[in-house]
Amino acid sequence: MFQFTDSLKNYDKKHKQPYSLQLEKDDPYDHFNGEVDEKRGLGLTFTGCRRYINAPETATFSLKCGVEHNKGFCAKRSVAWGVVFGYDRRNRTGYELEVQRLPDETGTSIALYRARGLNRELILENKYDFIQLADVVYPFEMKVSEKSVSCVFAGNAFFCSLTIPKGKVAFYRGEAFREIYLSDLSFETEEIQPIQTQKYHFVLPQDNGVNTAYKLSLTVTEYEDGYAKVDSVLSG
Repeated sequence: MFQFTDSLKNYDKKHKQPYSLQLEKDDPYDHFNGEVDEKRGLGLTFTGCRRYINAPETATFSLKCGVEHNKGFCAKRSVAWGVVFGYDRRNRTGYELEVQRLPDETGTSIALYRARGLNRELILENKYDFIQLADVVYPFEMKVSEKSVSCVFAGNAFFCSLTIPKGKVAFYRGEAFREIYLSDLSFETEEIQPIQTQKYHFVLPQDNGVNTAYKLSLTVTEYEDGYAKVDSVLSG
């Protein structure tokens, strides 16, 4: 099993990017198309750029996260974001599950697309009542099994019978006004099994006035494609 959780509120200090997601830029600019807000999570500010989950390719998985839109957001505008999965980065083919709040408060839709490059083919779309998204963190859950794709967003359920190929998983922002925030991400797949696990134990030096002999224990689990998960425990 491969699994991890990330609040998406911790980040590297240079660019304020989360550790568990990798940005694929599709523009020439120096900025990173969004950054982490320590209270709200990762803010997505640029349409189209994908943020891949740092995990090996998989065909089956489940994920959960919170989704929020920024205050001052215009209720008459469309808002869209989604998850790319079963994605082949070389051939630019895969699937997209997109959540959209329709313009002029006409409703909400969840749609499944087959994607190739910049083109998309609609497979299934369900429409629901209008959801006022601003300043509320709504739970999003998604599961891809061997024969189906399903999700629940703000209590609205979506299901489609479909077999998905092995590929990468990523978040993306579609049409939207102001930031979309993601938080409290969890990802799990039974398909990916560890190659090996190694444990390390260290006693930290008692320097610079430190009176306690702190102990650091690391468990390093290695997976295919060069991925690894590190669990750490500091005691003393």
